[in-house]
Amino acid sequence: MSLSLPLPAPPTGNRFALVTPDDDSAPVIIVTILSVIFTSLVFAVRLLVVKWKRHGYDDGVLGLGHLVALGQWIAIFIALYNGLGKSLEIIGSEEQIVLAKALFVGRILLLPALCFSKFSMLLLMRSLFFWESRKKTLAIELAMILVILWGIGATLAVSIKCSPYYVLGNEVDQCPKHVLRLQLVMITDIAIESLIFCLPPLFLYTFEIAKSKKWLVILAFAFRLPLAAFSTMYLLSTTIFIRSHSSGTALVPTVLWQEILLAYSLMSTTIPCLKSFVEGFTTGGLRYANDDSYEMGWRRKKFHRDAEQVKDVDTRIRNSFRSSRRLSGMRRMNEGASINSQASGQPIIGIAM
Repeated sequence: MSLSLPLPAPPTGNRFALVTPDDDSAPVIIVTILSVIFTSLVFAVRLLVVKWKRHGYDDGVLGLGHLVALGQWIAIFIALYNGLGKSLEIIGSEEQIVLAKALFVGRILLLPALCFSKFSMLLLMRSLFFWESRKKTLAIELAMILVILWGIGATLAVSIKCSPYYVLGNEVDQCPKHVLRLQLVMITDIAIESLIFCLPPLFLYTFEIAKSKKWLVILAFAFRLPLAAFSTMYLLSTTIFIRSHSSGTALVPTVLWQEILLAYSLMSTTIPCLKSFVEGFTTGGLRYANDDSYEMGWRRKKFHRDAEQVKDVDTRIRNSFRSSRRLSGMRRMNEGASINSQASGQPIIGIAM
């Protein structure tokens, strides 16, 4: 008696994600759903556990990034509903129009979401190192300006003079030099991520703390490095898709890398906030508190506010001291003048008598 394994069910029927030669949307559905779930969970843990009651500007900026990402996810789900990942031969003309517009919007929203993620990381870094020399804080602020310029320029570069229908693989002339634009955008993105990673090691170089603690902090920021690989894969998959003049199912790899890049960019911003990476690390602006959260941007405000108050009190004391000295001097002068007048008046009275 021989045992045989049951044959797999035919690819028909009501299934969650059906894979056929004309329909390869299942991976996009799964990856997009996982992207939404894991990104939202990590952000919730950041706000409600890691940094509870210690929220700073970096959390607000990252929240804006999640709002933009939400718009991107909605655009992808609209594209999926209208045939993303399916052969264009089985998609109606009206559905193709909606698919093209939704996918085009999703690609545009990807870039500002990445920009907010980078900016949030730099704000966090500035909170950690704000007591350091002016040169170090200036380097972070210059990096912030660079990120803002990149976000604006990248968003305009992939949208100006581009029709949404180029994403379907035909009429590439509707977006002239799109490959070159995307190459410039993503190469610059990789360079900026590398710059962000290099800042903490440069700042920690002069600190007199244990090397193990330095490496632990560097490791926390090193979790951003895989973004360079994901950006490269997104660039390669998109370039191959556009140059091949393909459509339909050929879009799947591009969308997959787009979702992976977006999700990891948002999630990796929270990793440097975890206790296991920064416990025991102390530098002016970062001090690990007993309630498992950081004393971040509010400490900077409090420090400057206290410094201004001390300076104001010192100025008042000095002004009061100067005023008292000036007043006492004037009193002595008045007393001297009165004595002189009295002394000069006595002889006159004597003569009159």
